[in-house]
Amino acid sequence: MIEEYPKMMYDDFVAKQRARGLDQRSLTLTRNNTKLVTTFDVALGTWGTAIEITPPAGQEISIRGKTQVRKDTESAHAMYFKLANSDGNEVGADSEIEMRIERTSRDQIQGPADTYAVFNNAIEPQKYRPAEGIYLRGNDTLAIRIKSASYSVEGDNAIVGIQCDLWT
Repeated sequence: MIEEYPKMMYDDFVAKQRARGLDQRSLTLTRNNTKLVTTFDVALGTWGTAIEITPPAGQEISIRGKTQVRKDTESAHAMYFKLANSDGNEVGADSEIEMRIERTSRDQIQGPADTYAVFNNAIEPQKYRPAEGIYLRGNDTLAIRIKSASYSVEGDNAIVGIQCDLWT
């Protein structure tokens, strides 16, 4: 199911998950979800993981991508994050950022590295929606990595909001 998930329509995926006997709970992950979300410091000018999402043991996380919905791409799950230094200065819009799904057997980059501005549109925050779906289970981790061109990242100052479904 891991390999086919990003290409599946989300309602088909939900039906398969329910057929497996799993219950779906929709939620928005924030830094308060300490069992699921970890934030890290990243030094200025270096690549590093700023946010890490990991499902709890025996549970799964799915993030609905735009290509997984039949009509309204606004129904895809949204992501928002603000990364700043200890003084609250947000990293520059030209900072590079990528999402990487790390699996035990291999790494898979979810989309190309891009600029912070693409992921965090200041005009319409909370509107970044991934093109393909993201599915995490077992030891899988979603790492949001950044190379800041302006400020270091202080993990304790990160603001995170990621809509998802938790499967138990």
